[in-house]
Amino acid sequence: MRETIKVILFALFIMPIETAAFAVECTTAPNTQCDANSYCGELTMSARQCQPCPTSWPKSTAGATSQDKCYKDCAACTAGTGATCTPTTAGQAHYSDDCSYTCDCKPGYDNKTGGGTNPSCACTVNKFQITYDANGGGGSKSPTTCTYDGTCAAPAANTFNAPAGQIFSNWKCTKEDGGVCSSADNDLSSSGIVAAGGNIKNANVGGTGFGITLTAQWTACTASSGQYCAPDGTIKDCEKGYYCTGGQKAECPGGKTTTGTKSIAATDCKYVAGAAGTQFCDSTGKCFNLPTIN
Repeated sequence: MRETIKVILFALFIMPIETAAFAVECTTAPNTQCDANSYCGELTMSARQCQPCPTSWPKSTAGATSQDKCYKDCAACTAGTGATCTPTTAGQAHYSDDCSYTCDCKPGYDNKTGGGTNPSCACTVNKFQITYDANGGGGSKSPTTCTYDGTCAAPAANTFNAPAGQIFSNWKCTKEDGGVCSSADNDLSSSGIVAAGGNIKNANVGGTGFGITLTAQWTACTASSGQYCAPDGTIKDCEKGYYCTGGQKAECPGGKTTTGTKSIAATDCKYVAGAAGTQFCDSTGKCFNLPTIN
C-alpha cells in the first residue's frame, strides 16, 4: 500500500515538470516570442506556451501574442465582362473571420453572381426588346431584340404608311416605364430622338426584359412641283404617266401618258398608244398619228 502511494505521489510530482520541460514557454513581452505561424497561447500549468495557428488561419508573424493574430491570405478578386469585384478585407482575414468580396454589375449588365466569400464575380449582359409605334400611320412592324453594348440601330427606313400630307422625319425612343432612353454612347439626343439607322445599342440600361419603344415621328410634307408625298413617308418624283401638284399624284386620264417624269399638270398628258402607233393629242382631245421614222 505504501509503495502504491509513493508511485502516485511521484507521478503527480513529475508531470508538471515534464510538461514544462517539453513545452515552448512564452510571454507577451518581446524578449520571449513565438516563431512565425504560431502564437503565445493561454496560460497552461502556470506558463504560456507557443501554439501553432489553426489550420484555417495558418499564418502569423513572429511574436504573435494571441490566436487573433493568426490569419490566412485572401485570393485576389476576378471580374468578368460587365462586373466589378472589390475585396472587403485587406488581403488577409484574421482568426474567426473569412475573406469577403463585393461584386457589382456595370450599367447594362445584371444577374450578378459571386461576392461574399466568392472572389469570382460575373454578370450577364442585358437584352431588351424594341417595339414600334406608327403614331397615326398605317401598318405594323414586328418587335426586335437588342443586346446592350452590341450592334443595334433604329430602322434605316420607315415601313409604316404615313398619315395624309405627312412624311417620316425620325424616331423617338422611350423606355418601358415612360422615361426617355439613355443617350450615353448612342446617337440619341437628350430628348430621345434618333435618326433612321442611328445607333441605339445602349438605349436601355435596365435589366433584361425591360423594353423600349421607337415611335415614328412625322412632319408636314412640302413637296416641290413635279413631286408628291408618297405613302411610305418620303417625297418622290412624279413618275411617267402621272402629273403631280400640291404634293398629290394623279394618273393621266384616258390612257394618255407623259414624255417623262416630274410632270406638273394634266396638260402634260399628251400621248397615247393608237392603232397606227403612238399618237399625239392636242388640248381639244383630238389625237393624230405620229409619222413613223424609218
